[in-house]
Amino acid sequence: MRASGQASVGGAVALSHVGLVRETNEDAVYVDAAGRLLVCADGLGGLPYGEVASRIAVEHVVSELGPRIARGRLGMRGGWRERLRRACCSAHDVVVGAGRQRGVVGGIGTTLVVAVTTPRRVHVCHVGDVRAYLWSHGELVRLTEDHSVVFEAVRAGSLTVEQARVHPRRNLVTQALGLPEGVEPSTTTVALTAGDLVLLCSDGLWETMPDAELAASLDPERPPRAIAESLIERALGAGGPDNVSVVVYRHGGSW
Repeated sequence: MRASGQASVGGAVALSHVGLVRETNEDAVYVDAAGRLLVCADGLGGLPYGEVASRIAVEHVVSELGPRIARGRLGMRGGWRERLRRACCSAHDVVVGAGRQRGVVGGIGTTLVVAVTTPRRVHVCHVGDVRAYLWSHGELVRLTEDHSVVFEAVRAGSLTVEQARVHPRRNLVTQALGLPEGVEPSTTTVALTAGDLVLLCSDGLWETMPDAELAASLDPERPPRAIAESLIERALGAGGPDNVSVVVYRHGGSW
């Protein structure tokens, strides 16, 4: 298996594959040298320049948050979720500007999920239907709720999560960076313990396997790269209908 757009350092890896159907990879991923900053974006396929929108969004978030992380400013009380939210909102502005520069009526767009890890926590912010999961003590927990038409139905109780996963309107997002409607990013913070796995992924992964199958694929004894490669192999084995991107971080408990 050959994955494009790959980076691997320490306890984290980011892999992205064009899939078996699409000609262009509109996903973008990033991990920093210690797995402290994790990013995954998925350009909107129904709009032009999806690969541009995702790349710009990731680059902007990295430029906004990377220097703070490099300086070790990780522990300011209550600060990270707001910093993540602001970074996502400013990334939206940058993507809007890129669409205007290209003269695209209706704009260009991308979904985005960002995670910052600290010695005891992971802080997550997302827009759209890219996801973040936490595997801890044998249990997989989804940390994000999709900003999508079908997930609104899940919240209303008219669809189950598994029904939403295969629903024909599952790709209709209600929020994305770059669209005229603006964004309201969602944030969350959860505790981490040594051996926990944090997974970010595009819909090219989670649409191909139920959460139970995804949980069974996350073995904390395997290196993050092996886990990520296995997940992409599974997505390709299911037909690889979309770009598929995976970011895996294994928590060491301290730095």
